[in-house]
Amino acid sequence: MLLLGLWTAFLGACHYALTGGIDRPTSLLLENLGLLLSTITLGLLFLQFSDHSTNFYDFELPSVKQTLIGLGGAVVLLIASNGIAFIFQQFGVSGSQHAITQMATGENAVSPEFFLLLIPVSIFLIGPCEEFIYRNIVQKSLYPTFGKTYAILSTSIIFAAIHFPAYLTGTPGEAVITLLSVLALSLVLGGVYASTEKLAVPAIAHGVYNAILFFALYADLTNLM
Repeated sequence: MLLLGLWTAFLGACHYALTGGIDRPTSLLLENLGLLLSTITLGLLFLQFSDHSTNFYDFELPSVKQTLIGLGGAVVLLIASNGIAFIFQQFGVSGSQHAITQMATGENAVSPEFFLLLIPVSIFLIGPCEEFIYRNIVQKSLYPTFGKTYAILSTSIIFAAIHFPAYLTGTPGEAVITLLSVLALSLVLGGVYASTEKLAVPAIAHGVYNAILFFALYADLTNLM
């Protein structure tokens, strides 16, 4: 989180110095570029200050089977997300929106086409980077101490906590409800990684899941569906 903040601040300062301003879409894209750079930095620092070599990292191009498992994982995430939302609705409660979703409304709303741009960003950057950090580094590092089950749970709690600020768009209660969903989805991703031991599988599931949400948002804004 600190590395992400530092890289994003640096990129933002550079952009501001060159252009004299930063709009919301540009800020988000710079944040995602900061995610990439902070992921690379963390990966290098982890090797420097741990006893592990590059063999610890599960970098491997996915096979057809692994790709299909990843796509299936995205479907499971969608079903789980909608199922959890439905259960909460039965009790008359709802979660908060992600800060990105709120960019679609209001006076300074971004163009719907911007969310189409986030589709490849999700698949090729957000999914792989976040899964590398939380699954390959954090979760896998916890295996020797906690075992796989508790490592998955601990990592998922960390994952949900890190995402908490992004959901402070409503009341604290609504944010907590949404984070319970995030926790559940992270448990699925952690389980997929633990069972396959292939980073590409949860990365595909995560990236495609986000991409589908962005396309659904675009379709809703443009009355495509």
